[in-house]
Amino acid sequence: MKPLALHRRLAALALAAGLLAIFAASAAAKPVGLVREIPVGGHIVDIAAGPEGNLWFTQNHPNGPGEHARITVSRITPRAKPSRFTAGLSHRAEPSMIVAGADRNLWFTWEPRGAGGGGVGRVTPGGRITLFPEPAGQHGSPFEIAATPDGSIWFTHAAFFAPTGQAIGRASPLGEITEYSAGLTPSSNITHPTAGPDGNLWFGDESNDPAVGRLNPGSGEISLFGGLPPHEFTIFEGPTPGTEGNLWFSANEPTPLVERVTPAGVVERFGTGLDSRTANVGPFAVSADGSAWFRIWKDAPPGRRDDERDLTAVGRIDPSGRITEFSDCLRPMQGYEGPNNLIRGPEGNIWFTTWSSGDPAVSSPSSTPSIGRITADGKITEFRLGLDRESSLDKLVFASGKLWSFDRSTESIVMLTPTSAPANTFLFYSPPKHGNGVRVYVPGPGRLKVSGAGLRTTTTPARDCGQATVRVAPGGELGRRLDRRGSVRVRARVTFTPRGGSAFSRVAPVTLRRSR
Repeated sequence: MKPLALHRRLAALALAAGLLAIFAASAAAKPVGLVREIPVGGHIVDIAAGPEGNLWFTQNHPNGPGEHARITVSRITPRAKPSRFTAGLSHRAEPSMIVAGADRNLWFTWEPRGAGGGGVGRVTPGGRITLFPEPAGQHGSPFEIAATPDGSIWFTHAAFFAPTGQAIGRASPLGEITEYSAGLTPSSNITHPTAGPDGNLWFGDESNDPAVGRLNPGSGEISLFGGLPPHEFTIFEGPTPGTEGNLWFSANEPTPLVERVTPAGVVERFGTGLDSRTANVGPFAVSADGSAWFRIWKDAPPGRRDDERDLTAVGRIDPSGRITEFSDCLRPMQGYEGPNNLIRGPEGNIWFTTWSSGDPAVSSPSSTPSIGRITADGKITEFRLGLDRESSLDKLVFASGKLWSFDRSTESIVMLTPTSAPANTFLFYSPPKHGNGVRVYVPGPGRLKVSGAGLRTTTTPARDCGQATVRVAPGGELGRRLDRRGSVRVRARVTFTPRGGSAFSRVAPVTLRRSR
């Protein structure tokens, strides 16, 4: 081959290789805010971040038809590689809630299939499981679990299965179990144990006479701080540690309020700033400035559907007791499906989950569940790209720089790499009733572009989050066909580029109709 021809051939190969590299990079580029679902099969009960950076989770018997039976304590690495550990587990020892202990092991509650008995278990980072049964004659059915810095593991008992009343259990680092009940009432229903900033164990009493409680690990003394209005169906949220040793909670009395308890047990109640339609507040997460963030769930006025826009919000109460609501860019949904499982991220934002929303009879693509983020100034972004329409997300945990959850519906572990850029995920609504276009829901300001075979490329600015309509315009030949036939079905590619983010596209089928 002549030198010139060889030079041209090599140049062409280099150009082709360069183009292939560009295309490969483009194809491999992941969209910002992509939520990844990792199927693990089986009913997932709880998740916890391990001290070695992995995510740990428990699985036990299925709750409903279609769920798989798998009894394990498992871990999954940041690279999404799962490992399952089953030695010692069976239908006689099904794991439930899990927490990381101060001894760098993971601890979990367990019980036999059915009622009564059970205990706590320990699993090392290497997967070695040891079970510690509750001594005979104790309450049985251990359920919620918490760890304190002294190395103790604390647990509650499922009230429905505890025939002898309530007690708080304690497991030492060696697995020795002790129960504490002096100070509880016969009707106490203990929930949400948590390590307080003062070194004590704090909890809620979800009985008809609600109270917030404190247990001194040194003496075992239990104190209940009541004075809250009696409620037939108490829904206790918190307590959640705040600043200055205080904890935030709500017993959601007939008139729900945000409540705070001091280390001395003084309960303060705040309601100024809450909407009069508020039916439930909480759970809570506390930001670095001491403000507590929480879900606000409102009742719909008579004659209105429960899926309208202003029935849920994220609330913030600052240390002075001032309450502010935020709902801009929070999609329409029923109150109870609004922001849940709140947690503070390492970057300082508050993260939450939402469920699918809307009456199935008036279903909308905007009902897709999401993982949401709210910044210190109240700006909300929902990340839903990659989630299933029927996803049912529960609990959020940060581990190794990733945000984790689990999806009960798809039996999957859910992973999101947080980003400070706007989410470039958006949803199609149905086409407008009048005019040729596509109605979409965008998560924030940016630019929308429509393109496709036979279509004119058009761009539309999106000035804020919410609904936007983009025009679909036929080109010359397609326009003439539309004039002849009266309607033409096309596939329109809609691309959204958020301000400061990368572009992402989706394709929508659209029926163009001749204007009259």
